[in-house]
Amino acid sequence: MNIPTSTKMDDKWIQPPIVCDHLTKGKLLFDKKEYASATSCFRACLDNLPGQPIVNEDGVIIYTVDEIVISTRLFILRALWKQTLLDITYIDKTLDEVKAILKILTTTTECRSVLCMLAVSTIARIINDDVLYKGESVLSHQDISNMGIQACQIILDESYGNIKERRNLYSIECDLYERRQGDLQSAAKSIESLLKESPKAQSQQKRLRELHIKLGLIDVVEEEAKKESSRQHKKRQRIKKKENQFAKLGGILDILHQDVSATLSRSPTYNFLEGLDNSQESKEKATIIDWSCIPDDIQPKFENKRKEKRLLRKRNQLESLYMILSGLVEKVSTTKESGLPIHIVDFGSGSGNSCLVFAYLLLLQKKDILCRFTLIDNNPHSVKLGKLRTNKVGLDSSVQWLCQDVSNFNEAFDIGLATHLCGGATDSMMEKCLLHRAAFIATPCCLGSIVFNAHENVVSQAKPGRGYGWNTNKRTSLTYPRSACFRDQITVDNYAIITRLADCSVTKDQSDNELHIKGKRFLDSDRLRLAQEANYDTSFGQLGSKIDCGPRSDVLCGICKA
Repeated sequence: MNIPTSTKMDDKWIQPPIVCDHLTKGKLLFDKKEYASATSCFRACLDNLPGQPIVNEDGVIIYTVDEIVISTRLFILRALWKQTLLDITYIDKTLDEVKAILKILTTTTECRSVLCMLAVSTIARIINDDVLYKGESVLSHQDISNMGIQACQIILDESYGNIKERRNLYSIECDLYERRQGDLQSAAKSIESLLKESPKAQSQQKRLRELHIKLGLIDVVEEEAKKESSRQHKKRQRIKKKENQFAKLGGILDILHQDVSATLSRSPTYNFLEGLDNSQESKEKATIIDWSCIPDDIQPKFENKRKEKRLLRKRNQLESLYMILSGLVEKVSTTKESGLPIHIVDFGSGSGNSCLVFAYLLLLQKKDILCRFTLIDNNPHSVKLGKLRTNKVGLDSSVQWLCQDVSNFNEAFDIGLATHLCGGATDSMMEKCLLHRAAFIATPCCLGSIVFNAHENVVSQAKPGRGYGWNTNKRTSLTYPRSACFRDQITVDNYAIITRLADCSVTKDQSDNELHIKGKRFLDSDRLRLAQEANYDTSFGQLGSKIDCGPRSDVLCGICKA
């Protein structure tokens, strides 16, 4: 089909201004849904068509005769189709009009592509409608389907139309082959052609798969058997890899066992964990917070009643942490210059579920010791909520909030807190404490999300979206292993294996998890050994029992000797 050189293929089609009276009246009647009268007016346009193309003042063709005929017949076709929807007896007239347009489209050399696209898409949609197959036409259903397929192919074979338009015509062609003629092979070819032009059409990929299944080209049972075999193979590979890692990890930890035990069992000058053993007497002694006296706005709470057990664990943790913190505050106050408040920083504070309780209690119970608090979190929503809670209980004068990453805090302080600070953020907090010679209390978690950089003795093992604080992909300049002692004994690759396998929440009485526990103890000892190398007294223990305080109840404490 050759396009006149006087027109552009992408020109927007505008109806030629011919036989204006009939055309204007026909459109008006069509809008009023008087389709029979509108059809008569449109046919009157055909009877008065010019025998020559319409040209401009320079003699350049604006509209060819065939373009004028097709555009006028499209008005007739639309009007007849509306009548067919109301009265099935108009089906033959509708199909006659379709044949007349198709004849011009398949024989003419004087039609613009945009008009052909308009005509073909109109015909394809009309013929794909079920109404045409319900009438008593002289044409068979297959003949009608062929007309629709022919209409689609006119445009598709000529490579006209944009991707969306062509995808729609391919889909109609497939539907006509499949539902009207039962030709699944031709239907599949239509979708294959569509996918060549638009590979990302996922719904059509699914449709092609269904056609291939119907054609017997895909054996679903065999396919599922292969998938299951692949799943089992991958599962065996994972188990084998895990067993190899466990064996490697066990050998490494056996070699390091003596140093790990020495680090964790090292007795500090100051007893951080006094009263936190698992005896019943100690548990009763640890219940030192009267929760009925704590303002409701700063109490840890969960709206879901099913989380009452979690609330009880949280309270037990806070009571144990407060016992350690209050003793540490008294210890630090003996070396603090008179008149200066003890600066306590809570790294990764969330909305203040932990530290706001501590601040309230210390200000209430230790009035002779001045304290000020800085709460840091990188979540703006948590900081906003924390500020609101602080204001409601009147702690604004002694509690400061900062919305930033742990690693960006550079102010001097006396005591650092990190309650369940994820992955490497705990290491960053401890680094800040050692830099400012501050005491620290940390309950580590999410060891498997520690981020490793790719330089010298550090390798990339980061999990996307986790590691250096929640929901970040930040890299850290921290070196692993943390302590010089273990850095000389273990490679960073082996250290990375330990972090992943030690990321667990198990108790000592679970013998099958002994290796996990050994790995976790190594990571804890590595952190404490770093502090010991910096002239710190350190201690390792638990916040009461794991039954009372949960599986993540291990606590690391340290205070500078100098």
